[in-house]
Amino acid sequence: MFEQRVAASFQLYEANKQHNPLVVCTGYHTRSSEAQAKALKTSLIRKGVPEENIVVEEKSRSTLENAVMAKPILDAYGVQEVAVVTNKFHVDRSRYIFESMCQGYSLTFEV
Repeated sequence: MFEQRVAASFQLYEANKQHNPLVVCTGYHTRSSEAQAKALKTSLIRKGVPEENIVVEEKSRSTLENAVMAKPILDAYGVQEVAVVTNKFHVDRSRYIFESMCQGYSLTFEV
């Protein structure tokens, strides 16, 4: 599942890099000593995404917290369009939460 998120995030970055996209990595995974967001950042840098295009939010522990904690980052960077990378199992919940918590953004959901 993690590698699928890395691949989807990288594909989105590559498809939109002419617009200098911001990649916001969220999430903390309790089964590992490293936050999932940091691991995602490391993987994306290895694939060629510039570090300055990546922001890490590593305190969220749920989809709701992902949305709540990502919103101030999106606002601070003036982001208008957001692609939420998730998986098939979580897409409906992610859509509901992000559409509720991040109103005013153009949202798409990638699996």
